[in-house]
Amino acid sequence: MVRARPAVKLMTALGGAAFLGLSSAVLASADMTGGCHAQAVGSRSGSIDLTNASALHLDQDEVLAIRGTAPSDQTWVQLTVYMFGFGIPFPQVGGFKEQNDGQSGIKVSDYSRYARVLVMSATTNTCSGSLLVTVDNLSPVRNAAGAAGAILGLLGLLGIWKAARGKGRIGSRIGGGLSGLIGGTGISLLLQQMLWIDPRNIDGLAPPIAGLVLGIILAGAIRRAPKPAPSEEQSHEDQPAAAPPTDVTPPAPEPLESPA
Repeated sequence: MVRARPAVKLMTALGGAAFLGLSSAVLASADMTGGCHAQAVGSRSGSIDLTNASALHLDQDEVLAIRGTAPSDQTWVQLTVYMFGFGIPFPQVGGFKEQNDGQSGIKVSDYSRYARVLVMSATTNTCSGSLLVTVDNLSPVRNAAGAAGAILGLLGLLGIWKAARGKGRIGSRIGGGLSGLIGGTGISLLLQQMLWIDPRNIDGLAPPIAGLVLGIILAGAIRRAPKPAPSEEQSHEDQPAAAPPTDVTPPAPEPLESPA
């Protein structure tokens, strides 16, 4: 039997973030229902009641402890991670029976390599909650998600530039559209890691759509125009003028010698 630890912590959503280990500093926006409660204690931030807290800030080098309680035994939990305004559900985990649970010694620096920002929700038998997780003192590109977004964005821009210098035919437009879609997706992912776009917001689809449209429209836009073939008259005009004939004076005849 697979036992999820800690189950109630997952249910309260902050526990879900610790379970997945996808952040090093946390800004938690908890929205819990069903009578569940959770508390986090950070080595630097102190104790925070996550049930009513609107924000939880942790340092990258912080060590976190979390404890959660539920009004009745919880036997399953399901997590959902949000990106580009859509939820990606994970398989349901069961095989446990818990009402009180917790975990300590969570080193958030062990997981900051994966993502700076994470939005997720958790649902159990009677409770549900959602959480926004971010890293306060970590660069948006010094993690897998942010670095991947930056690289995809750069590759997409290069692809659009190449398509714009192409012939503007259907192949160039398809390539430009795909490059714009990839680049826009990367830029949106990077903006989500910068918290300029909430991963739960459908606005995260704006950069990919804009990149797709721009890639198609700009294909062939800055292609160099071929030089026109010179006309027949211009060809004659461009030819150098013939040199005027020079007068050649024949040599004077030599005098005839008289016979002796």
